[in-house]
Amino acid sequence: MSLADYLTFEELSEARHELLRGQVRLMSGGTERHDLLVNAINVQLVQGLRGGPCRVFPHNRKLLTADGNIYYPDILVNCASAADRRYENDAVLVIEVLSPSNTRDELDDKLEHYLGLPSIRVYMTVDPESGAVTIYERHDLGWRSRMATRRADVKVEGFALDLAQAFMDVEGQVTT
Repeated sequence: MSLADYLTFEELSEARHELLRGQVRLMSGGTERHDLLVNAINVQLVQGLRGGPCRVFPHNRKLLTADGNIYYPDILVNCASAADRRYENDAVLVIEVLSPSNTRDELDDKLEHYLGLPSIRVYMTVDPESGAVTIYERHDLGWRSRMATRRADVKVEGFALDLAQAFMDVEGQVTT
């Protein structure tokens, strides 16, 4: 499917789909813990980046990668004008909160495509169950990855994301 056909299809659909190598893939929903963690991180980012040029999008904003794939990251931060009313293409931060449905192949694929965006500075995966965090950060000589825990500090546009607080917020709300 072409990008134009996908965008038309997606606007008419009640469900969300990603576009991967010209193929449409139906998105699955998240767990309670997944959604609460996305919300907790989102609140921090919105408050911490308020007043600057950056905009924070949870869940529903499409991200077009350099090779024509479209993903719905759990959170993306863009500090430039929108590429299109329907999607972004130059995020500086992408966060994926993991779900039981995520496969290793899917995560490797997203890693490759997200890190191919010239604008991206930080890509993170966060496991809402174990608290394991993987952080990929762009530096002058390329990419550096590090494994962390829910106590990791991640800086985005001068703001330090407090993952420990986000996980405490989740623990105070989760019912299952």
